[in-house]
Amino acid sequence: MIDLHTHPSPWRTSWQAFRQFAHQAWKQDLGILGICEHAPHQNPHVPWRSLYFYEMDRYFQTLEEIRMEFNGELEVLRGLEVSYHPPIVGIIGPLVDRYPVDYVVGSVHFVDGWVIDDPETLTQDPYRDCTPEELADMYLRRLEEAAQSGLFHMMAHIDFIKKCWPAIGRKPKNWLDRIRKAAKVLKETGVTVELNTRGWVLPEVDDSYPSREVLDILYETGVPMTVGSDAHSLDRVGDGVHHAINLLYEIGYRELTVFRKRVPTTIPIEPELLTKSEHYE
Repeated sequence: MIDLHTHPSPWRTSWQAFRQFAHQAWKQDLGILGICEHAPHQNPHVPWRSLYFYEMDRYFQTLEEIRMEFNGELEVLRGLEVSYHPPIVGIIGPLVDRYPVDYVVGSVHFVDGWVIDDPETLTQDPYRDCTPEELADMYLRRLEEAAQSGLFHMMAHIDFIKKCWPAIGRKPKNWLDRIRKAAKVLKETGVTVELNTRGWVLPEVDDSYPSREVLDILYETGVPMTVGSDAHSLDRVGDGVHHAINLLYEIGYRELTVFRKRVPTTIPIEPELLTKSEHYE
């Protein structure tokens, strides 16, 4: 069992949170835990905290100590989540080469001054006069750029924009057609997409990232998949991953992707994993 997307967020608790996350994963028999703290995002529009550059040494040292402590009991993979915007590639790329990174997660949390989960930013120029179709295209073009940048091994919550549907007013009419185009780009670049379980516990979303209809398109296109909880608190480590694996198996997937030293490896979806599913109805 795997969970490749967790955020101990030491600035909210302490650096002990990394060890606590690993212990929680070990208690759940996860097998593989990926910790991918938010890398410095370098965008003043974003209100939330990420790692600072001066914390990078301590981050990877902490992960190495946890890997040693849980060696043979739990595999801890070393990741970074990077909120993509074009200048970040030249900033984060050299950092990835400097540290023992297993994988880099790409995500689109903002498009310039439009912060996806801050509806207030949609009231500003040039976004307030955009149609839902135009906003979706802006978002997915940024997602495609991220995949094509070569920085990322895995893309997270690729339909994160649906948090904006209430603020936008409606779902774009061409949404699935536009997703098909994006899926082809993802396939061409070779990146893996994550089934992110956090949306299931967010009342404003109440769905997986991505949704079933998007997952079907990804499967038809041949895009590889992995699973992550996007846990920002201890109680969510591993949350929903059994259900996510059941869903992927139902769609047709028979393997998941993990990364070691930036090299993708597939692991089979074992039949016994399908008997331990949480249910998010």
